[in-house]
Amino acid sequence: ADLTPNVGGFWYVFCLIFKRFRLLFLFVFHAHVIIYVVPIHCRLGRFGRVGPLAACVAAIGQVHLFRAYPTGCDVACLLALLLMLPTYVVQCQQKFILLACVCMIGLGLCPTMAHAWLVWNAGNANFLFLGHLVHHVAGGHLLVTWLGAGLQLRRRRKWSRIMEKWVWGMVEDACRRPEAAGDGNSEQTPPVAEGRVSATVKKRR
Repeated sequence: ADLTPNVGGFWYVFCLIFKRFRLLFLFVFHAHVIIYVVPIHCRLGRFGRVGPLAACVAAIGQVHLFRAYPTGCDVACLLALLLMLPTYVVQCQQKFILLACVCMIGLGLCPTMAHAWLVWNAGNANFLFLGHLVHHVAGGHLLVTWLGAGLQLRRRRKWSRIMEKWVWGMVEDACRRPEAAGDGNSEQTPPVAEGRVSATVKKRR
């Protein structure tokens, strides 16, 4: 495997593990991304018109976070995809801007730390890995916050529909009660009217 230092963290981990465990870690690092697809689809992807799009964006974000050789273009692509659903971004409030800025700062630390380590010889691999941690932790938190905003919106729409049905049901019941009372009164009035008519006829006779 290519262990050239980059923005990702695979090279750092595979430099430290023993060779007999390399295949195991390689399988785990590439296979665990598949586990998140089904829960995201069940919780968010199969609901509403934007659910499938949100699930696709989340899957692409996971691939970006756990790629073996990520680049700065992946971050730009992820931010562009997250901005495709502005309602989710608004629901995140100030967290989205804060986490996006921290993610970009961590990405900017990576070339600086790599230059200090490889060119100036003023540091070690931990410096570059620190930039990777800042970037990926902020990116992961950003993606989780974005997904949480989508779940909150779905839950809010679900309860609004339930309350709307409940309120309209109460309104319909309230409208039906006067109609039923009016029908009962109209059924009782004809005998009274007939009694009055018969009484007046008897008096005339």
